[in-house]
Amino acid sequence: MRVSRRIALAGLGAGAALLVAPGTSAARGSRRVALDVSSPEGRLRTFLMMRGALDEGLITSWMSARYYGVVEDRMDPLFAVVSAVFSRYRKVADGYEAVNFELAWFTDPVTGKALDTFRNPYTNKDCKVPSGGYAPSKIRFGTDLSLRLTREVPGLAVEHEVLPFDMRGDDVWVTERTRTAMTVPGAPKPFRYSESNTFHAKKSDLEKAGAKRVTSEVNFTNVCS
Repeated sequence: MRVSRRIALAGLGAGAALLVAPGTSAARGSRRVALDVSSPEGRLRTFLMMRGALDEGLITSWMSARYYGVVEDRMDPLFAVVSAVFSRYRKVADGYEAVNFELAWFTDPVTGKALDTFRNPYTNKDCKVPSGGYAPSKIRFGTDLSLRLTREVPGLAVEHEVLPFDMRGDDVWVTERTRTAMTVPGAPKPFRYSESNTFHAKKSDLEKAGAKRVTSEVNFTNVCS
């Protein structure tokens, strides 16, 4: 997990259970702007409002989740994790730039207390538990929703895609998928980390005149090799 969050992800962003948009007074009012998810401009606007913001206001997201070890057809509960991510977005010439900072703790899934050590069920050894999340990092989204890091990480390969929007009544969903492979010196195989984030927001919130961001619920799944 330490490798994935500090190296493999390299600032790709953290999955969250809820993406909160504080200070949405600019979105108030009864006027509507027709939601456009067909043009590149409309897709970029909608995606950024659900994932972040169109202005430089602070965005806060949080996550409460569990990790499992999966070997063949068996899933073993390992530990829980809670985290908070603070982000700012700003418009740049070729899209938007985002800075993210995460605080994270691994916790006991029953008591909720932060863990200092963890008994690995596969090795039966106690391991020191990392904490703290990852340092502030910067990414960019192009006008075509492509993602790139603002600094090169040697040995890191990244695949990223944003799937088509799904709209049903007043509900809008969009899924963002990221796959990474990190070549570690001396390791026989690359370390792989993949995550999927499905953002869910209200169409009526996205269509409010002057809206710069909306509150999103996020379904987050990740896989580490």
